[in-house]
Amino acid sequence: MRQAVISAGQNLADSFNQTSQGLTTVQTGLDQSVGQTIGQINQLAGEIASLNGQIQAISISGQNAGGLQDMRDQALQSLSGLVDTAVIFSPDGTVSVTTSNGALLVAGVQSQDLSLKLNNISGEHDIYSQGSDVTSSISGGTLKGILDARDGDIPATISKLDTLAAGIMDAVNTQQQAGTDLRSVPGQPFFVPFVPASPGSTVGAAHVMAVALTDPAQIAASSDGTIGDNSNATALAGLQSQSIVSGQTASDYYSNLIFQMGN
Repeated sequence: MRQAVISAGQNLADSFNQTSQGLTTVQTGLDQSVGQTIGQINQLAGEIASLNGQIQAISISGQNAGGLQDMRDQALQSLSGLVDTAVIFSPDGTVSVTTSNGALLVAGVQSQDLSLKLNNISGEHDIYSQGSDVTSSISGGTLKGILDARDGDIPATISKLDTLAAGIMDAVNTQQQAGTDLRSVPGQPFFVPFVPASPGSTVGAAHVMAVALTDPAQIAASSDGTIGDNSNATALAGLQSQSIVSGQTASDYYSNLIFQMGN
């Protein structure tokens, strides 16, 4: 039974490790999606600029540019699905396109590529237009959704997962150390104690969670070392119904986390 407790702890720690790594992998994938979407935006902007030139030339010659205008409208629609856009029509038949907040994409027959720059602090790529960081000004389209998930939803979920892991480790270790093991020795931490990068921080707790005990005899099942006493084991089991994570039980906190992530 003591070995089963250690094994259960190891399974729990493994689950936290894998989930943390999985979320980090998703975040990395989203960062790559930002680059792919920027590539699609730049390609469409280039097509629109090229069509502008063709429409302008045909209009000057007095011919009907309706087919080319339809192609440009389709490109504009596709572009607006990727990023928020504002379109200005000129008398010469061309259009100029910016994001809703003014980042230039197309000016007549010229297109302006968006570019990426690695942020050394976040480890993610920021979006630049003509040398200015416009990441926070993107307000619509697929690109906005990717940025919201990469920079908001996923980091928030990782943070809550870390808080849950840290709360469980602290509560279990505190109770384990309040008891006595099979050799009548004061209980040692069940999980490897989490050392925060700064006071009060839980960053990385889920990623490093691990069981410290290797010997089943180290489970501090007794409160006072009396043979047959299992009161500390009972107290450890009772942690599941106590508010040990941000004023909630671990189960309630996890359920709320899953509910928010699902939404």
